[in-house]
Amino acid sequence: MGQNLSGMTSPDLIQQQLNELSADEIAMAKQSLAEIRAVIEELLAAGASEEEIMQILADIGITLEQLEFAERILAQADQATGMMV
Repeated sequence: MGQNLSGMTSPDLIQQQLNELSADEIAMAKQSLAEIRAVIEELLAAGASEEEIMQILADIGITLEQLEFAERILAQADQATGMMV
C-alpha cells in the first residue's frame, strides 16, 4: 500500500526506498530537482504566473508540493548521513 489519501507515499516507505539508492542516484535526483527549481526561478523572473508554473510542473508529472517534499527528504538524507552530494 504505502500511500495515504493525499497520494503521497508514507515516510517509512520513502525512507526505505531512499536507503536503497546509491550515492550516484541520490546525486542525480538532487541535480534534477535543482534543474527544475532553476527553471521555475527563471520562469518567475520572466513573469510567468503561478498557474503557468503549476501547468509546467504537471506536464513533467510533479506538483510543487511534491518537488518541495523531495527537496526536504534529500536534505534530511544529507543530514542523517553527513553526506553532501
